[in-house]
Amino acid sequence: MNRLNQFFVFIVLLALNFSACRKFDSTYFEYKAGDEKVECNTFCNPVGYYLSDKDETTIEICTEDDRQAMNIVIPEKTTGEWTNADGAYILYTNDGKTGYEVYNNMKGSKPLYVIITKYGNVGDFIEGTFSAKLSDEFNNIIEISEGRFKVERIINDYY
Repeated sequence: MNRLNQFFVFIVLLALNFSACRKFDSTYFEYKAGDEKVECNTFCNPVGYYLSDKDETTIEICTEDDRQAMNIVIPEKTTGEWTNADGAYILYTNDGKTGYEVYNNMKGSKPLYVIITKYGNVGDFIEGTFSAKLSDEFNNIIEISEGRFKVERIINDYY
């Protein structure tokens, strides 16, 4: 194959690769934990599901390297805005530099904001944004900012 054909094949494969990786066509879950940017995509399988016995929705991720996991829980199964005063909470685990740490805002004293902009049927997507200040058992604070997600909604009552 001559060089021009090789270059053309390379360009076509590159274009196909970029089009296959567009975030708006697939699931994503990203946020900043302190100064660290965390990006998850379909490889870490972020999902959302509704628990009918608790009337709450959980958005859940675990990073590919299993260093971080997060559950965002909101009351109901609809679009809208929630804070910790509304019963929303985040559970965040981090196997960081100082060992395994668990942060949450379940005491309700730290700010938390979750906005759900799309709440699709099972098999569709749940989309939204979030931010929070979370504390661990020693009252160390971590700020979660610039959070956004588009996750597949899986079957109800998933455990």
